[in-house]
Amino acid sequence: MHKGVLFLAALVVGAWPMAFGGRAQADDDVASGDLAPIAPTPPPEPLPSVPRLDPPPDLSGALGKPITRIVVTLDTNGWSDVRAPVITSVHPGDPMTPAAARRALDEVLRSGRFAGGRVWSEPEERGVALMIQVAPRRIIGRLELELHGAKVDRDELLRQADLSESGEIVSADIDGIRRRIEADLALHGYPAARAAITVHEMADPTRASVRLDVTPGSPRSIDQRIFYVSGGNRDPVLKVAQTYAVALHARADEPLLDQADAALEQALRANGWYRADVSHDLARVRTGPHAGAVALQVRIDSGPLVVTRFEGNEHYDGDVLTTVLGLETETDRSPAHLADRIRAFYQKRGFLDAAVRVEMRSGETDSVELWVFHVDEHDLVQVTERTYPCLKVDAIKRLNAGGPP
Repeated sequence: MHKGVLFLAALVVGAWPMAFGGRAQADDDVASGDLAPIAPTPPPEPLPSVPRLDPPPDLSGALGKPITRIVVTLDTNGWSDVRAPVITSVHPGDPMTPAAARRALDEVLRSGRFAGGRVWSEPEERGVALMIQVAPRRIIGRLELELHGAKVDRDELLRQADLSESGEIVSADIDGIRRRIEADLALHGYPAARAAITVHEMADPTRASVRLDVTPGSPRSIDQRIFYVSGGNRDPVLKVAQTYAVALHARADEPLLDQADAALEQALRANGWYRADVSHDLARVRTGPHAGAVALQVRIDSGPLVVTRFEGNEHYDGDVLTTVLGLETETDRSPAHLADRIRAFYQKRGFLDAAVRVEMRSGETDSVELWVFHVDEHDLVQVTERTYPCLKVDAIKRLNAGGPP
C-alpha cells in the first residue's frame, strides 16, 4: 500500500549493523535513490461467481443448408486419454437449424464427461459443417498436493485453486487454476513460484487423479525494516512500532504484513494516537554492498497524541469516563458524539440533568491535542415514592397475589 505523506522521521532496523546499527535515522540517512519500489503483488483473479454465458452462435448464413459432416473438437489441455464422442442425434444430410445444433451439443454434454461447449458452422462445397467444441471434465477421485517446503496454508491454496476431492476439474480451466495458485504463492512471499497440474484417468473413466506440484522458488525475505513517522512525536511512536509483528528475515507475506499494519495501528490507538494510520510497501536496494536486498518500509501517520481530561466529574473518575468514550475503536470522534456518550452514561445512572461540553485546546497539527470534557453532573435523581394513579383502592384489595406496596 502506498500513501503520499510527508515523512518526518525514520527508524531503520536492518541486518547490516555497520550501515544502520538499529538507530533512529532521519530521512537523509537513507537516500531515497538507493531504494527501488517493488510493485505490489496483485491478488489472485477471483473465481467467477456465476457461469459465463456466451452469446448464441450466428447460424443465419447456414440455416436450411445440408449438414455435410459433424466435427467434435476437444479443448483437452494435454489430456491425451480423451476421445471425441460420436454424434448420433444429428446426421449428415440433415438441414442446419438452431434445433439441430442444440440437439448435437446437448447429446455431448448429457454424458457428463464434458463441460460447456460452443457450436458454429463452416461453409463447405455442398453445404455446411457442424462444428462443436467442448472441454473434458472429470470428478476428482484423488487429490495430491506437493509444496516442496513452501510454508503456506494447504487448505487456502486448494481453495484458491478451487480443487477438492469429489469436486470437478475441467481441462479448459487448467491454465487459470495454475495462474491463481502462482498468484497466491506470490502474495505469500514466493514471487518465483511455479505450479504444475497433472491429471490421470482412474479405473472409472469419469474420475481422475489430480496432482498439484508446487515449485516455490526462493522466498522473498525482509532484510531491512524502515519505520517512517509523520504527524506525531517521533520517539514515543517508534517505541510502539517495535511491536510490529513481522520481524527481520521473515518472508514478505502480504496478508501477514497487512495484519501487522492493523495490529500496530490498534496498538497506537490504544496508546492515545486515535487517528493513527499504518501502511507498508516493499523496496529493493539498488546500489552498494547490499544491492538486491529487500527493505520493508512501514509508514506511520500517527496524528496527534490525544490526552483526555475531565473537569467537574465528582462521582466517576477519569479512567472510568475514558473507558466510556472507547476512543480506540470509536469511528465518530466528533465533540458532539463524544459528549453524548458521557451524557448517556450519566443519565443511565440517575443523573438525568447531566450536561457535557467538549473543548479542544490545541490545533490539529500539534503533536499533542488536549480534549477537555466539562461535566456538570447536577443532582442525582432518586425515587422517593411510587404511585399508581390508574388503579383504584378497591381493585388493589381484590388482587389475590397482593398489590403494590
